[in-house]
Amino acid sequence: MKWILLFFCGALSSCTTPISREERLMDAIDREVRLPATARAIDEYARYYSHGAEGQVVAVFLLPLTPRETVTMDREMAAGKRRWMAKEADLPWISDGLCDQITVRYEIASERFLSVRCNGS
Repeated sequence: MKWILLFFCGALSSCTTPISREERLMDAIDREVRLPATARAIDEYARYYSHGAEGQVVAVFLLPLTPRETVTMDREMAAGKRRWMAKEADLPWISDGLCDQITVRYEIASERFLSVRCNGS
């Protein structure tokens, strides 16, 4: 019986969780973004995403102080994790220079990056 259920679930997509539009957008941004030369690897950042201006996604990548430390700006998240926020105003930010924070603007329809900048640039 167990094998029949496994075969049945494998044959039908209804046994898998559908990927949301937001998940697909985060996947596309994570896969295609080219970070500034002074930035760290993408997995070293805690990544926050939200809808921005009409047809855009705004993302904020924050570098925790240490690889295992979490970003604690009302939202605790470790490096390498990501989250979709309800609105752009909910995105965390820091008032520090360099590439501790990277802000990304992505246009959905054209699938292109409008900007990818370190906070200090």
